[in-house]
Amino acid sequence: MPFISLPDLGLRAYVQVNASHPTLDDDADPRSFLHPGKPNLVLLHAAVTSSTVDFRDWFANPRLAGEFNLIALDSRFCGRTETWPKERHLMEDNGSDTLAVLDALGIDKWSVVGHSLVGSTAAAWLAILAPERTRSMVLVSPNALEAPPEVTDSMINE
Repeated sequence: MPFISLPDLGLRAYVQVNASHPTLDDDADPRSFLHPGKPNLVLLHAAVTSSTVDFRDWFANPRLAGEFNLIALDSRFCGRTETWPKERHLMEDNGSDTLAVLDALGIDKWSVVGHSLVGSTAAAWLAILAPERTRSMVLVSPNALEAPPEVTDSMINE
């Protein structure tokens, strides 16, 4: 399977690149599936799911696959990614994990799609950590932030 090992982070990340679905005993390097010259689209999944579940249809879409390097990884404690115990895990760690995987893949610029709370938070942290490398960001069903009372009061009163 295509994994990126990041021992300093206690992480062996499962990564799909351009619909690569090697067999369990395949030692394929995920970098070998990248197409030079195509823009990179990073796909970050929702909680308690995986990149395979959340983005199966995206990889199968010929228009997306024809235009982009599609890159999806399973975050900590999800899918096929393996993690070593940490004293604590913060939401922003998902952003730094993603950045470390992209660095290991040799990817210098990307657009990112984050799905739901975990994927959207990771995408936002990725953009905060590497704003000069993040071309664009789309958050799909992100966690709602609490709106100021002036906004909620006006919605209730109308």
